[in-house]
Amino acid sequence: MRRLLAFLPIPALFLGLLAAPAAAGPMSAQLANEAAYLGDADELREALGPERSYEAFGRAGLDPQGLFRHALMGRQQDVAALLMEYGFPSSRWEAEKILGDRHMTPEVLWLFLEKVPGFAQTYGPVALLVAARTDNAGMCRLLMETGVPVTPKALAALFLHRDLDLIGDMIGHGADPYAREDGITPVELAMQWRSADLLRVLDVRGLHAERLAELERDLRPADGTEFLGSWKYHPPGGGFGEMVFTFYPDGTGLFAGGVGAAMGVWKAGGDAATIVPMDEKGQLAEEQSMVVKLTAEGLEVPSAPGGSGGPVRIARKITKADLESDWRYPPFVRMEKVVLTGGGDLLIQINRRHLSVPLERLVRAAQESPYGRTPVDGNLLRWDEFIPGAIPAVPPGSIDLPYVDRHTSPGYSVKWDKLGFDHSTMAVLKEGHSFTVFPSETSERYYGPGCERFGESVRGYAILADRPFEHGKDWVLFYFLRSKENR
Repeated sequence: MRRLLAFLPIPALFLGLLAAPAAAGPMSAQLANEAAYLGDADELREALGPERSYEAFGRAGLDPQGLFRHALMGRQQDVAALLMEYGFPSSRWEAEKILGDRHMTPEVLWLFLEKVPGFAQTYGPVALLVAARTDNAGMCRLLMETGVPVTPKALAALFLHRDLDLIGDMIGHGADPYAREDGITPVELAMQWRSADLLRVLDVRGLHAERLAELERDLRPADGTEFLGSWKYHPPGGGFGEMVFTFYPDGTGLFAGGVGAAMGVWKAGGDAATIVPMDEKGQLAEEQSMVVKLTAEGLEVPSAPGGSGGPVRIARKITKADLESDWRYPPFVRMEKVVLTGGGDLLIQINRRHLSVPLERLVRAAQESPYGRTPVDGNLLRWDEFIPGAIPAVPPGSIDLPYVDRHTSPGYSVKWDKLGFDHSTMAVLKEGHSFTVFPSETSERYYGPGCERFGESVRGYAILADRPFEHGKDWVLFYFLRSKENR
């Protein structure tokens, strides 16, 4: 059992497991962001000092925008309220940027309205515009109920999301779809985009019934419901060339790439759909049309208009889970507790979450490759496996597993059989312990389910023991996918 226990993984996901500082002093930006994410308002209050002013952020060397964003990601309203007490936001730019964060909620907006003097008057219009752009219906309705006027621009900002109910609510709160702003009215823009759905809800006076009937007759697809929604192509390995295709029920669509976006129309025929983009004046650009095709893998996209030549590109459906998550893993990891049980399990607590991992799983994974260092399903731990909350109870006979934040690699040893800090210094156990966990650098990639063709980069961690494991080495590795922003 003692040999088996050494297989246990300690998580130091992507950005590195960062322990709390041993001595008091100025709080680093990283630790401050962690505190905001985890809800440690008292730590932040101490770092910012007793004077409640915006200048406190500068004196402490902390970025209020970053702190607030991490508070939103961690759903820490107490931290959000604290940052408001110190004068955040201080400008329209700051307000617009944070209000557009995908984690912004009506509850936090209510805190702004409650705690920031004159917020509705100073920032209300931009808040409503940003909420409309992000299709945050709860925020839009709260602002309208507070008395913030709806501009034509805010009304038109909902067009891309096709939130028809919210558009109707805005009109009910006084928005004028016939009012002109930036040279065009919302009704005119709907007709320019050839959208029957938008025109129907906007033309409350029925002035364009004939045009509506024409759009319904000519553009609404008779079939092709399987195309509806948004699809995204991401180049293998990243880089330039992303594309997003959005198909609306009325036969219109939004087709975007790295150099811009265009509205257009589409028509389905079997497993294929023909897309015709429009220019900025709503004229169809037939010469730029393309045909996309549904396959078992996703939406097959041609390399260029006309669809001749070039590599096959597969766009995948954007799901609700994609829209709700910024990161495949959280933006940082703070290790809080790691325990080895006498029953052969590793208990990991990070970011106020915990996980139990059977040791046999890591042992088998190490034996799947010649050197025991290849990322496979058995030694890859996923964030969604972690359970919210602290480890409920530590079984009797368990031992704490120490973590040393110093990078190691088996590549520093001649035969890949030892862990080294560098080519001349081998890793050693923390004094008084039989096992020690280290971050372990690796250039290998994970090619498991759901990965791109070129695999996903990983961050490895090594458990060093005072005797060899079953695969003949005194270390065993485990991995996490690197933190990856969902764009």
